[in-house]
Amino acid sequence: MQQLNERQQQLLNMLAWKKDFMSLEELARKTHCSKRTMYDDLKQLGKWLNSQDFFVALERKRRKGVKLLGEVNRIRGLSNLDYQESEMLELLPETRQMEISQMLLLDEEVITYQRLMDKYFISSTSIKKDLEKIQRNFQIHLLSTKHGTYVKDSEENIRRSLFLLCLAQLKNDDFEEQGETIFYTFFGEKMSKFVFQKVFEISSAGELTLPSQYVKSLAIHLLIFLHRLEKGYSLEIEKDFLFEQIKSIEIYYLANKLLEDGSDVLGFSFSKEDVEGLVKLIVSQGVRTKATIDERDRRIENIVEQLMENMSEILQIDFLKDKTLKKHLLLHFMPMLYRLNTGIRLKNPLLEEIKEQYMLTFDAVRYALDDIESRLQLTLNDDEISFLTVYFQVSMEKKDFGKKILIVCPTGIGTSELVINKIRKMLPQKDIVETTTVRQLEMNDLSQIDFIISSVKLEAIDKPIVQVSPLITQEDLRNISTLYSENFFSNHENERTNDIDFKKLEEIFDTNAIYVKNNLKEKNECLNFLIDQLEKSQKVNSAFRQDVFERESFGNTSLATGVALPHATPKNVHISQISLLILDKEIQWSEYKVQAVILIGIAEKDRGKIKEILSEIYKVISTKERVKTFLTEMKKRKTLKQ
Repeated sequence: MQQLNERQQQLLNMLAWKKDFMSLEELARKTHCSKRTMYDDLKQLGKWLNSQDFFVALERKRRKGVKLLGEVNRIRGLSNLDYQESEMLELLPETRQMEISQMLLLDEEVITYQRLMDKYFISSTSIKKDLEKIQRNFQIHLLSTKHGTYVKDSEENIRRSLFLLCLAQLKNDDFEEQGETIFYTFFGEKMSKFVFQKVFEISSAGELTLPSQYVKSLAIHLLIFLHRLEKGYSLEIEKDFLFEQIKSIEIYYLANKLLEDGSDVLGFSFSKEDVEGLVKLIVSQGVRTKATIDERDRRIENIVEQLMENMSEILQIDFLKDKTLKKHLLLHFMPMLYRLNTGIRLKNPLLEEIKEQYMLTFDAVRYALDDIESRLQLTLNDDEISFLTVYFQVSMEKKDFGKKILIVCPTGIGTSELVINKIRKMLPQKDIVETTTVRQLEMNDLSQIDFIISSVKLEAIDKPIVQVSPLITQEDLRNISTLYSENFFSNHENERTNDIDFKKLEEIFDTNAIYVKNNLKEKNECLNFLIDQLEKSQKVNSAFRQDVFERESFGNTSLATGVALPHATPKNVHISQISLLILDKEIQWSEYKVQAVILIGIAEKDRGKIKEILSEIYKVISTKERVKTFLTEMKKRKTLKQ
């Protein structure tokens, strides 16, 4: 007699612990299979029960389902798993996909649909969806043959996918507290302990520097490097590429010693090429010798100075005198260029917050990099742009550009969100507004805070404070405006955003470049339509289209307020134009759904106007309410001009 598979064993155990009838639909749902499969399983289970030497049978009743009759206790004794309905093992899809990813990427298994269906009690359709999601999430190519499904990709792509898998594993855990133990299941206890010890030695070595933001990334990349080496895989690298650009041999000695120690502890063999590959990896993670930091590569210094000059022109702020900013950029650029050249991506966990909070600075950096990217023949992704944004934002804050404003309420959310949405409309774009709780306020240093808005009474705080009602009123807004003006406004600081200045917007949005469309359904259609109009009017060159699409692939240009802001480098724009496309229905655009697309085309000769243009645009797209008002008015003006 054929034995029961895992799903059928689970079915038997489930029925043994259930006193009442269970419907076919309920059984199929709990074992993640179709009703047809469940019907076949019950048929097989009935045959199996008839072949055994205990008296148990399946009872079936119409409209009720099935249950076991007879010596059911003997069935329960066969299983190590006492079934309780509330504790039924039903893996979440994300957990299941992580397990399958581990089989494919770490264990290099060839998996079959049948094996996964039996293991997880799910249909082939669910398995197919899992594999498709794994390919998307971890950017890996899977090949399916008659023998099964397995990873078929380049060594570089496999390592990148392993890095993404490790980040997913860390998603809900504290790296600093549990990082080493979290990776025991992936790489084994011995390798994990070895790598974390080496990272600690590097970070605490007197002759080396390892920026704190790279510690996690370095640990993960080292684990992957040694794991692949242990399995006999090496990366093909451009010989001597690294040593032509760094003037110190200390990193080479570090890499060689690390592999020698690893060989002794873990038992793998390595070559000279592996040492050079590890050197490139270590440099890409920001590890430098202190001597190297002082012996600047003049080429990198020229690039950094060009970036600072471009940012000065765009934001009308002199960054060139900020020596601390230059030092930080110099330290950041060398490992960043190695990352970009080698395809290693360093994730910034605060990317979305930076893009939302420092939108103007973020996009200014994006524009400032245009000619530098052409010079280097590289395109920076949003993560790298966000790291650079932080350096410039810190520099501006040192110059006292923008006020730091706290919103306080008992919970830190709810009321504060209501307040923040209202006051953002009346404050300068450069101001930084954050929410906090009373407890956080008492615990934190307030020396850098300029202004506090609170829905509860605050005592003994030496800062300008406005107390507002939980449901903020017009009087509250007037009080905020008055106190802000009294404390911070000087003659040159009169930027107000209470109302949308449509007269000023007319200077930016030519009505001939405003389009209202109801037949465009997806992102590429919208982009191609807008670019077609620009090409017809000869305002852009032939490279503009490819430039826009390439930049879309490197980062998300959609905002939560329902607007997309694609753009291209100024060198591909002959005549500046801001195009506005208004859709009748929202469409999916990268991360968010949008109803409007603002394609920004600014020529090189107008780079000094970027700050003014972006500031005006950001005022009208800062909230969904303002976007709605803006689009309604733009439609009216378009209609009147026709």
